Amino acid sequence: MPGELQKLQHRLLKKTLRFILIPAVPAFLHLGWQSYENQDLDRFFFLYAPLMAVFCFLVFFDRIPYGVRSSSMVMITALAGLSDLYFFGLASMGFMLGSLAVLIATVFNGFKSGIMVLGLYLALSFCIGYGYDSGFIALRPESPQQTVSVPLNNWITPILFFILAAGGAATMTWTLLSGLSRSLTRLFHREKQLETLNATLESRVAERTRELENLYATTQEELALAARTQQSFLTHNLRPTRGWDLAVLYLPSQTVSGDLYDFYFRDQELLGLSIFDVSGHGVGSGLLTLMARSVARQTFFEMQDAPLEKVMQTVNERLIGELEDVDHHLTGLILRFSDSGRTVDYANAGHPEVLLIRSSGDIREPFKEKGMEEYGTLLGIDSIARPYQSTRFSIHPGESLLCFTDGLLDIQSEQKEELGSAGLEKLLSSLDLKTRASHQMRQLQDALFHYAGREHHSDDVTVLLLCRVEDTEVPGT
Repeated sequence: MPGELQKLQHRLLKKTLRFILIPAVPAFLHLGWQSYENQDLDRFFFLYAPLMAVFCFLVFFDRIPYGVRSSSMVMITALAGLSDLYFFGLASMGFMLGSLAVLIATVFNGFKSGIMVLGLYLALSFCIGYGYDSGFIALRPESPQQTVSVPLNNWITPILFFILAAGGAATMTWTLLSGLSRSLTRLFHREKQLETLNATLESRVAERTRELENLYATTQEELALAARTQQSFLTHNLRPTRGWDLAVLYLPSQTVSGDLYDFYFRDQELLGLSIFDVSGHGVGSGLLTLMARSVARQTFFEMQDAPLEKVMQTVNERLIGELEDVDHHLTGLILRFSDSGRTVDYANAGHPEVLLIRSSGDIREPFKEKGMEEYGTLLGIDSIARPYQSTRFSIHPGESLLCFTDGLLDIQSEQKEELGSAGLEKLLSSLDLKTRASHQMRQLQDALFHYAGREHHSDDVTVLLLCRVEDTEVPGT
């Protein structure tokens, strides 16, 4: 047993024995007083008085070593009991003191010690009884205390009482303390097992936490690199353009965005633009934006002389081939400028409509040609693919085009109300249309943050503002 539990058990044994043995003190006093009253002074002075003094000292003085204390108590009580048997023939008193000796031996030194004391005491008792019967041991003169006759058969009742009392008390006490000891031992070992398990778990959790922290740091670095790469593709070709003043608002909801845009130039002439929105968010969508940008750019320049709906059709066919094993789709639109930017061809694939802002502040969607219900379906889904349509309209200096992804319309206020088309037109009506495109975009961004009450947004937001200026002007971006 662990040392702490042994100490605890010894303390419990001492306290238990004190309660058990204290009642024996007045018993010794009573026996001594009876001896004194009956003028049995030699028994009082030479037996009970010394034994009582030593017994009281052992009970109340805790500093006596454990082994000395237990052995002394057993010897004293056994000696007192055997003396009553040998000198006075007092079987009841002798076996009562013998029971106490067995009890002390059992509690202090274990069940085996109690059995040994019991066997030795019974053997000596039978020897004394045989001595009485054979006449080898002579009884002292009659004493008022003498209650047992000489024949051995008169000792049966006190012997049975002794066996029952001593054995029962010793067994009960030892069982109680042994059970307590086993329970404490199991509790101690379980506590040690729990401590070991907790230490192991803490070590594993700490190790796994370090691994996750390192993985998170690595992932964040890779995401930051991917975001820088993506943004470099989106912004590297934005340049001063003859006849146009350009501004871009690009707000990814995560590190990597699922939105993409691209401007198509020939020197300082703006040939067109595209804006796409890949379904989903995060790294997967971000990787698809780079592929879609490459497909759209290559197709636009390869088919400059083809109708714009054919350009969109080819883009869709190529995306279907690329996205065959990917559960993503895209929306998007393409604008192509001609006649020095005064004419706009427009094709849409399930994307929010481009807005035409007149110099008067009037906002409208470019009108569809007669009989046209929609421009086209989503990109990258073969099962719903069908021919696209395009429309053409004119734009003049002082007017602007606003292209955006659906994240702009999905921005919510603190009351969980979406901005929507009506809300966007209200914000656009507050812009100062006579200022540079960059200034108008800052006004729009401030208005959006004020509407939402925060800068965070749940979806990617991309806004392109193209302000038409005189052909001779080349504004800075």
